[in-house]
Amino acid sequence: DKDHPILIDKVDLSNAESFVENDSDIKDTNGHGTMVSGIIAQISPDATITPYRVISESSGDSLWSIQAIIEAVNDGNEVINMSLGTYKDLDVEDEMLTVEAFERAIEYASENKVPIVASSGNNALNLDDYYETDHIKHLPGGMSGVITVSSVHNNLLASYSNYGTNIMLSAPGGDLVFVDGMLDLRNWIYCICPTYMDNGLSSVGIPQGYTYSYGTSLSAPQVTAGIADVIEYYALQGEERMDAVSYLENSAEDIGTIGVDIEFGYGMLDVDAALGD
Repeated sequence: DKDHPILIDKVDLSNAESFVENDSDIKDTNGHGTMVSGIIAQISPDATITPYRVISESSGDSLWSIQAIIEAVNDGNEVINMSLGTYKDLDVEDEMLTVEAFERAIEYASENKVPIVASSGNNALNLDDYYETDHIKHLPGGMSGVITVSSVHNNLLASYSNYGTNIMLSAPGGDLVFVDGMLDLRNWIYCICPTYMDNGLSSVGIPQGYTYSYGTSLSAPQVTAGIADVIEYYALQGEERMDAVSYLENSAEDIGTIGVDIEFGYGMLDVDAALGD
């Protein structure tokens, strides 16, 4: 929702594109893209967001995401956020071809020094074990060359968050907490949603355009925004095309097992520390 108060003047439509088959409209029809964009806009307020629509009202296709990666690189974007995911069986030829296509797109982004940040997924899976036992990979989060982000809640891995050796960083994602049998929304993430969609929360005083949600999809854009902040901060000091990701890795708060681990990677995102504050 480019007209949302939080997103006004932050969304650039000059290169925006919909890859949804037979639908060229970039309008967010399920709310997800607006939630993610709102997080980026609030953590990196000077960032320019170019939307590439790869999810329709109810579904998506891996091909659309692969095409969007390539287009986003070609359009000169400095970081790509992918708050989405799918599972592919490497024993199925068509699905293996999809994995290989993703790998080529990720390599293309890497060659052009464009980091891809992706959510780890919300199925509470050890992605290493899932691959070893069932030959199934989660992608793009969990693939080599991608900054895969898990969700943390109260310094613990969120109950739903996938994890594994490819986790690079973690960030808050909320969690499912029940009090007296009732879901406690105070443990979710308060975020924006399209103003033209009913949030269903008016009865409890939440204004339209805002909602609660949770998940690794909301953790990933925090890292994406952190990368944007680091790029801008050090660019102002004359460091062009520097490795922003390493700043975030080295400054992350080490939680869980000491050192890099399969739940939080290098640790929980700390943008202030990456900027030397």
